[in-house]
Amino acid sequence: FKNIPLVAGIIAGCCFVVFILLILAKSLPFPKILAICLFTSIGLNVFLNTAFYPSLLKYQAGNIAAKFINENQLPKEKLFVYGDVTAARNSLYFYGNYFFRKISNTDSLKAGDYVLASQEDYKQLGKERSVGTIFTGKGFPVTKLNFKFINPATREGELEPFYIVLIK
Repeated sequence: FKNIPLVAGIIAGCCFVVFILLILAKSLPFPKILAICLFTSIGLNVFLNTAFYPSLLKYQAGNIAAKFINENQLPKEKLFVYGDVTAARNSLYFYGNYFFRKISNTDSLKAGDYVLASQEDYKQLGKERSVGTIFTGKGFPVTKLNFKFINPATREGELEPFYIVLIK
């Protein structure tokens, strides 16, 4: 979390000061426990939304794939989601600004189509069709956090490869 915005630190510091003041306060117009819970919830929410989750979103496969698709101006109507990359789909739809079609078999693919696939599906696709890899990335479904992924020393082992390929 090296890139925590300055404003997040300031807000967190202010919430901490208010929290201490609430604990030390002699009287409040509402129950003290309610005030402590309220400021704890606000402080935790600010931290998660400004520092924690934004730093994790760069590992989400859909974000990475959508960035590549947009930067390289791939024809979105010719890009399909194949197999087990379902965790990437929602962020891919959002950041790609398009509802990419999911396919379950390769029969409908034509030359010139692009396919987003997980590593296992990529291997299977390579056996069934002639493909050219145009992008390789690694992602993690951030909605399924675990301690190995949160730890920077073991994060690389938790990332799952995915591919964008061109059907030849």
